[in-house]
Amino acid sequence: MTNPPGYPSQSPYNVPRPYPAPGFRPPPKNNNALILWIAGGCIGVCMLGVFAIGADTSDSSNRSSTTTSRSVQAGIPTGTLAPTTVAPKPAKNHPAPAGTAVRDGKFEFLVTGVDQGDTVLGGGFWSERATGEFVVVRVQVTNIGNEARTFYGTNQYLYDEHNRKFDSSFGANAALSDDFGSIELNPGLSVTTAIVFDVPPGTVPAVLQFHDSMFSGGVKVRAG
Repeated sequence: MTNPPGYPSQSPYNVPRPYPAPGFRPPPKNNNALILWIAGGCIGVCMLGVFAIGADTSDSSNRSSTTTSRSVQAGIPTGTLAPTTVAPKPAKNHPAPAGTAVRDGKFEFLVTGVDQGDTVLGGGFWSERATGEFVVVRVQVTNIGNEARTFYGTNQYLYDEHNRKFDSSFGANAALSDDFGSIELNPGLSVTTAIVFDVPPGTVPAVLQFHDSMFSGGVKVRAG
């Protein structure tokens, strides 16, 4: 087999040589791909640098914000509340003058009399004997709400001149009245009832505390 002009003769094994014959020049190479590759690499490096700077700036800002927050919190003494969450101090509950109508919840209370000294109340089917002596408080109760509500004598309290607190006596309340110290009132209605306290002889009643219910804040009025 004869080779074209310009190509070397075949090797003994009939395999063309891997290099051109003398005087043969290959066509010039296209360097555009290399240039594009180098340019793309430079752009990529620049973009990585920009991302790294942005991330570092964001991280520094976060660290600065965290540090500032901690320093502000550290300025608040232990055991105190922030200024915006400090609860207001409740006002002291001063007793109203004697003979004044006072209100708690949906009831209005007006003391009409205070008796003291009896040791036995009631009689017949139901009577009650005092351990000390009885203080009988007569009070007018008015429902100032918009629905029926029940008044309980056992939710009311008496304080003496030494600020000792006395519960009312359920047995004495029941012996003195047929309602057993429990009265249901419709809106706008009033009733006069008695609340009885069993106290040591010689106790001086000072303040009465009336409650709309066992969970209400209560209101105080002087006994006399």
